[in-house]
Amino acid sequence: MAPAVDAVAARHSRVYVKSRAQVYGGGLADFVTLSARAATPSEANALLDGAATDLQTALRRMNIEILNDQSRA
Repeated sequence: MAPAVDAVAARHSRVYVKSRAQVYGGGLADFVTLSARAATPSEANALLDGAATDLQTALRRMNIEILNDQSRA
């Protein structure tokens, strides 16, 4: 998963991408957090939307299942 996360972080330099692995249930889960700062909320949302879409595409290409896609608060 690290190659996908690293590639997305490189392509979306204005978005902070944090990945952390945790034991979850009987297996291992990797949680990814995206955050961005911008002049306006709409600009920040656009940055996050682009990075999130890119990350989902990259993970699916690696046959990594996305278990939970939490929306921004």
